[in-house]
Amino acid sequence: MLYGIAQQESDWTHFCVPESPTSAVGKPERTIVSFDCGYGIAQVTSGMHDGDTPDFDQARVAADPLYNMIVGLQILRSKWEAVQCVGDREPEVVEDWYSALWAYNGLSYKNNPNNPTYSAGRGVYQPANGGSYPYQEKVLGWMEFPKSGRWGSIQPGYPNRGEIGTTGTPKALTEPKCGTPTSCTKTRTRNLSACTKPASPDVDAGSTVDAGPPAIVDAGIAVQLEAKGEADEGCSCRAAAAPARAGAATTRTGLAFLFFVLAAFGIRRGARSARRARSAPRSARR
Repeated sequence: MLYGIAQQESDWTHFCVPESPTSAVGKPERTIVSFDCGYGIAQVTSGMHDGDTPDFDQARVAADPLYNMIVGLQILRSKWEAVQCVGDREPEVVEDWYSALWAYNGLSYKNNPNNPTYSAGRGVYQPANGGSYPYQEKVLGWMEFPKSGRWGSIQPGYPNRGEIGTTGTPKALTEPKCGTPTSCTKTRTRNLSACTKPASPDVDAGSTVDAGPPAIVDAGIAVQLEAKGEADEGCSCRAAAAPARAGAATTRTGLAFLFFVLAAFGIRRGARSARRARSAPRSARR
């Protein structure tokens, strides 16, 4: 899921060589900034506007890909806590994050799968084919159809859209298991999250130990938090135009980001069991 978010938000790119506006062309590599002040690989927007006083380091969000993703994860966690239950509200179940994914892009009607903007008979989002889909369906589609084999494919289930309603905020949902966003004729089994520890470099076999990304001071990165005019205009860059070190840096953040999840979310089976024991049955809560 986290891989899918980074893919949808930025194509796993944190820095780029400016291609727009014209006044920025030819200037040094810089952090990508969207028109609405979304910064970097996770497109952190909350807390990045003039006058915002977030509880994180704004400059570091712009300059450090891993820190950017961690802040993005914290925002996702806050969305998880804000929306109503999906399934049994199990953090390890990918499908139970459906509404939090929706909220990550904004609790608005544009992400409601019942919005008539989207085809009523659409299938699973396939990035290679494109098309108009709600944000959360795009992330789920990236999970199933990863770009260039960047991660292992899974087939996430979708909620019954009849339960979702017709507003910008999803209702409480039963366990998502529909085969497509618009049909439950075929179902899917739930997916449990997992982290695979990266293999250690085999130095004896001649492997090169990765020294990590270059220091920010050496990378020539122009962090433009203060230059409000151009920063607000964004930085348009194609994947092919992104410098090699930026791609390497963002790729390296992936596994570290996933390992951070357990600590960030404080997932403890014992604590969860205790909470469940104190809670009313799901049917009663709804």
